[in-house]
Amino acid sequence: MNRNLQTLLNPKSIALIGASNKIDSVGYRLLNNIINGGYEGKIYPINPKYDNCQNLKCYKSINDLPQIPQLVIIAIPAKSVFETIVQCKDFGVQNFYIITSGFGELNQEGKLIQQKISDYAKDNELNIIGPNTIGFVNNKLMLNANFGQSKCKNGSIALLSQSGAYLSGIMNIIENSQIGLKYAISFGNACDVKVHDLIECFNNDKDITQILMYLESIPCPKEFMKICKKCNKKIICIKSGRSAKGASAASSHTGTLASSDVIVDSFLKQCGVMRVDSISQMVDLATIFATTNNFETAKNAVIITNAGGPAIMAVDALSNNGIDLYNFTDDEKSYMKSYLQSQASVKNPVDMVASASVDDYKKTLEFCINNEKIDAIICIHLYIMGTKSIEIAEIVDKLKEQHPDKLIMGIFITHQNELLEIKNKVKHLPIFDSSENIADALKFATKKIEKLKIQEKIIKNKNIDKIILQAKKENRELLTTYESLEVLKELKLPLVKYAYVKDIETAKEQAKQIGYPVVVKITSKTITHKSDVGGVKVGIQDENQLIKAFEEINISLAKNNCLDGLDGFIIQQMKSSNREFVYGIVKDSQFDLCSMFGLGGIFVEALKDVCFKVLPTSEIDIENQIKSLKSSSLLNKIRNLPPANLEVLKDIMLKINNFALSYDIKELDLNPILIEDKSGEPVLIDARIKI
Repeated sequence: MNRNLQTLLNPKSIALIGASNKIDSVGYRLLNNIINGGYEGKIYPINPKYDNCQNLKCYKSINDLPQIPQLVIIAIPAKSVFETIVQCKDFGVQNFYIITSGFGELNQEGKLIQQKISDYAKDNELNIIGPNTIGFVNNKLMLNANFGQSKCKNGSIALLSQSGAYLSGIMNIIENSQIGLKYAISFGNACDVKVHDLIECFNNDKDITQILMYLESIPCPKEFMKICKKCNKKIICIKSGRSAKGASAASSHTGTLASSDVIVDSFLKQCGVMRVDSISQMVDLATIFATTNNFETAKNAVIITNAGGPAIMAVDALSNNGIDLYNFTDDEKSYMKSYLQSQASVKNPVDMVASASVDDYKKTLEFCINNEKIDAIICIHLYIMGTKSIEIAEIVDKLKEQHPDKLIMGIFITHQNELLEIKNKVKHLPIFDSSENIADALKFATKKIEKLKIQEKIIKNKNIDKIILQAKKENRELLTTYESLEVLKELKLPLVKYAYVKDIETAKEQAKQIGYPVVVKITSKTITHKSDVGGVKVGIQDENQLIKAFEEINISLAKNNCLDGLDGFIIQQMKSSNREFVYGIVKDSQFDLCSMFGLGGIFVEALKDVCFKVLPTSEIDIENQIKSLKSSSLLNKIRNLPPANLEVLKDIMLKINNFALSYDIKELDLNPILIEDKSGEPVLIDARIKI
C-alpha cells in the first residue's frame, strides 16, 4: 500500500481529543507542548468537560468543529477509542495519531480492540499511527505533538521508535550532538501505519537524508525489505532482542542453528540497513554521514595529535576495526620536521607534543588533506595548557568545510562545557568523545551497502509435484532419502551416482554399474535419522562386502523394530573430500523462509561457522553469504587442492532457494556438500527435505 502520510505528519490543523486543564495529565502535556512549541496551524482542543482549555476554545465533540482537521490526536481511555475513530471518520477525518495505551501490549481484550481498529482503518483507507505512543515531533513546523520534552534542533534526519520512552532517550542524546531532526516519531503498536510505510514516506521527502530507527520487532518483513531496498537514504537501526532464542525446535542442522537474532542481523544487511548496538553508536554514525559526502574507503588513516596516550588508543581502536594507518615516506616526514617542534614525532600518529600550536595543526592538516593516498584524518586535541580545544576545532572545521569529500574527524578531550561549545559552534567537522567511538563509526560508515534486486524464479516440475503430492497424501512431512535425491536430480544439481533398489540381487547389478567402492543406505517413510538405526554402510569394496552390509542393516533394523518402515535401499557412489560444507533452508516464524550456508560435516553445530539469508535472495546475497564464513578461504586453492567451482556452488544455492519458495518447504538440509579434491567441483550426496 503506497500511503500519503504528508498531511498526517505535516498537518495545517490538529484536533486533540482528550485535551485537559489538569497539569499532571497526558492531555495537558500534549496541548501545552503543541501551543508552546510555536506551531502556527489551527489547534482544536476537544473535551466535553471544558469550554476553554489552556486559553483556547474547547469543543464538546468532533462534530462541533468549524472545519475538518487534517490530523486528530487521540488521548482518551482505550475503551472509547474505536467509537471515537468511527465518529471522526464520519465527520471526514482521514489521519489519526493514537497516544492511548492499553491495547495489544496489555492483554487479549486489548488485542481484540486493536485488531478492530486495524481492520476499520484498512476498510476505510484511514492512516493511523499507534496506539501506545508518546506522539511525534515535526521540528520544521515547530510542532511538538508529544507529551515528552523536545529540544532537538531542526535538521535532515527522521527518527523512528517503537518505544516512546526510548524515543525520548535518543532525543536527549541528540540534543547535545551536532545533528538535527526533522521528525521524531513514536509509532508504538503500529496497528495500521507500519515502519516501512514511514520509511517510504521519508524516502520521498527531499528534506530527509538519514533515517534512524529503534525497533523491537519487524512486522511485514517482505514489505520492509522491499521499501528499504528502494530507499536512497542512509538507514541506521538499533534492533533489540539480541539474546532471544529461536522460536521452535527443528530436526535439521539449519533449524537447530537458526536463532532469531542471527536471522535479524542478516535480514537487515540484505535490506541495506546498518545495525548498531547503542544510541551513542547511532548518533556517532549519523554525525559522520551528516558532515561528510564520501565514504568509499578508509584504508589509510592518519592520526594528528598533541598527546601520545589518546593517539595510541586510537591506533588500537582502528586496528581492531580493520582500518590501517598510512605510512609516511621519508620525504613526507622531512617536510613535517621542517616546521614542527624538534621533539615532535612525525611517524603515524603524528605527535606534535602538548604545546602544539594552531598553526602546527593547520599546516599538518593541510599537508594530509592534499595527499590523495590518505583516506581519513583523525585530529586529536587534549587540553593541557596554552591553546584551547575550541581554537583547534574551529580551524579544523574551516578546513573540513573547504574539503567536504575528505573524511576528517575530531576527538577533543576537554571539560564538558568547552566540548558542548565546540559541538554548538562547529558545523562541518564530526566531533567524537573517544577513539573507540570514532573507530566504531568508521567501521560502519565505510561498509559497502548493496541494495540489489531479488532474483526469484518459480519452479514448476511435474515429477517434483508428484513426489510432494504423494508424501502429503500419506500425511508425511519428511520425504524419503530416495525422494529427496530425485528432487535434487529434477533440479539438475550435481549428484553422486546412485540407484534405488529393493533387493540384494538388484543391488549387485547396480553396484557394478556405479563402480566400487559404494555406500548402502536405507530409504524409509518412517525413519528420520538413518545412522541412528544402523541404516548406513560406507566404504563397501566388493560384492561380498555388499552382501554382508545388507545382512547387517537388516539385523540392525529388526533389532530397532524398524523393518516395517523400510522402503528400499540406495546404492551410491562412495565419495570423500577434505572440504565439506552445508546448505539448508528453515522456516522462521517471523521472516518465513531463510537459507543457511556453513562449514559442514561434523563441524556444523560445533563451530557454528554459518551465515543466514532471508529468502528470496539476489546472486550478490549468495556471494556475500559464501564470503562471510570464517572458513570461506577453504574454497580457495589450498596446497594441492584446487579452488572450488563457485559458479556451481552458487547455482546449487539459487536453485534450492527457488525450489523452497516454489514449494513452501519447511526445512531442507544438504549436508554435506563435498568439494572434490581433484576437480574442485561441488557434489551432493544426501538431502533431508521437510514439506
